[in-house]
Amino acid sequence: MSLVLLQGSAPIPASGFMLCFIPLAAIVLGLVAFFVYTDRHAARPYLRLNPFGPANASTPARPPVAPAPAANVAPPAAARPPVAAPPVAPPAVAPSVAPPAASVPAPTEKVNTAQGIVQPGIGQAAAPTEGTPTVDLGQSTIKDAVGITYIEYDPPGADLAGEYVRFQNNTHQAITMTGWQLEDGARKHTYTFPAFTLPAGATVVLWTKAGTNEAGNLYWGNRAAIWNNTGDTAVLRDAAGTEISRFSYTGK
Repeated sequence: MSLVLLQGSAPIPASGFMLCFIPLAAIVLGLVAFFVYTDRHAARPYLRLNPFGPANASTPARPPVAPAPAANVAPPAAARPPVAAPPVAPPAVAPSVAPPAASVPAPTEKVNTAQGIVQPGIGQAAAPTEGTPTVDLGQSTIKDAVGITYIEYDPPGADLAGEYVRFQNNTHQAITMTGWQLEDGARKHTYTFPAFTLPAGATVVLWTKAGTNEAGNLYWGNRAAIWNNTGDTAVLRDAAGTEISRFSYTGK
């Protein structure tokens, strides 16, 4: 087959090629731009263009973004835990003070203003109660454990009615005086103590006259006065015969 070239045909102008190329190029560029745009948003489906679906059908709403903090504004301080109020101690209560015990006056002695002689009170010493420790001096007598403190030898009125000898326990323990003896200086008169205990610090009076013995008073039972008005001596001995106390006076 031989190519027949037409002699004398006119050449195709350049504008004719341009008229064919421009539409083709526009189609190609449009396809390229379409595929590039859709592939670029493959990782973000909400930005992918869906030309076939309804508008905004595949585009979800973006979550709200918190606004940035303003400059020079300090963040809020952490809430402090409530501070408990310190416990309040109850007011101190002053201890109650017991009123002082009323003082019990010691038994008073009767004073004979006419003669200036002290007379003993009746019942000056109480009998020792059960459980009170007593001392039976026996052979181990302490001198002046019981002392003769006074002799009323010249009382007003009849001597026999007012004569007496007073003894006092000078220790802190009751002393058993059972069997003790009191005698005058001439040893003409002797008195023997019956069953008797003298409490600690107590006194007892031995009357010359007769009477009924009690805690603070003993009775000799003599029928006449014993103690001489011109002077005499009284001697107290324990049950063993040991001298415990001696008392002398010069008289009038």
